[in-house]
Amino acid sequence: GKPAKLVIAHNVTGLIQGEKKSRKVLSTQLNLGNFPLAEIEWDKNLNIIRWSPKAEELFGYTEEEAISSEQLLKTFIHPDDVDRVRKIVRDTFERGEQNVSHINRNITKCGKVIYCEWYNSLMYDEDGNIAAIYSLTHDVTDREEALQNTKRSMRSYQDLFNSISNAIYLLDKDGIIIEANAGVEKTFGFSRREIIGKHNKIMSAPGKYDAQRIQKILSKAKQGEAGKYEGWGKKKNGEVIPTEFLVNTGTYFGEEVSIVIERDISDRRESEEALKQREGLFSKLFNSSPIGIALLNEHQEVEMVNDGFEQLFGFRENELQGLELDKVIVPKQRHEEAQ
Repeated sequence: GKPAKLVIAHNVTGLIQGEKKSRKVLSTQLNLGNFPLAEIEWDKNLNIIRWSPKAEELFGYTEEEAISSEQLLKTFIHPDDVDRVRKIVRDTFERGEQNVSHINRNITKCGKVIYCEWYNSLMYDEDGNIAAIYSLTHDVTDREEALQNTKRSMRSYQDLFNSISNAIYLLDKDGIIIEANAGVEKTFGFSRREIIGKHNKIMSAPGKYDAQRIQKILSKAKQGEAGKYEGWGKKKNGEVIPTEFLVNTGTYFGEEVSIVIERDISDRRESEEALKQREGLFSKLFNSSPIGIALLNEHQEVEMVNDGFEQLFGFRENELQGLELDKVIVPKQRHEEAQ
């Protein structure tokens, strides 16, 4: 019934030694021979203090060359990119952030220019100053060159798109403008920014927008029946203009769209109206003239005669059309003289 303590003891020397060995292994650098990214560590002055085998494979410099070379940063980063890379690191530090990624051009030991994507981790000391930078990087040249080619193609397309003076705009299934060229501003006065996201009737004359007609035209275009139509447009300043437009279909970022090419035909309408007026004036003069007048084609055949001609010669217009005038009104014995 007296208080007592039970003590159990056994030898744990092997266990303790095992834990020490484990800690030693974990405190050393991991063996990442198959790791796909190059590892580089920099000191606070951006001198290299660690250079992995993948880094040597990527850039061509041995670990000894990389570590012994002061400011290798200036050597293997493209001169045009050095300031930008420094700014990225500086801005990350000023924001107090730890991680930042970027893409820049690098120059290998043999002088080859490659694009690399970098993932950087900034390590700070107790005072908040950069103590070291740990970087992972890999070659993305193929991807970047493909992207650059795509951008060049897009610029070429955009330049061509905007070089056309006619208004070109793309409509989604609801008639909303999703893209437009510089010709829209030349034709209607609206900038691209002002019409993107707006319904196409923003450029239609008030009271003249026929939704059913437009829907039929768009439906025909979807069925492969591209057509040319006329309508009335409205400029940004409110001016109403006659227009001619063509509608076709295509795809834009994987979505089916209607492609509209529209132009101002005010000059053509004015020319047509002026021609009609001239023709009307000529017709009045032609028919009211007391002098006999006959219009002949290039074969000297009658196409039209006025009332004065009918009264003078007694022939009606339908009796003379298609006939050689000289053979009808000139006696046979005088034909040679008439010719």
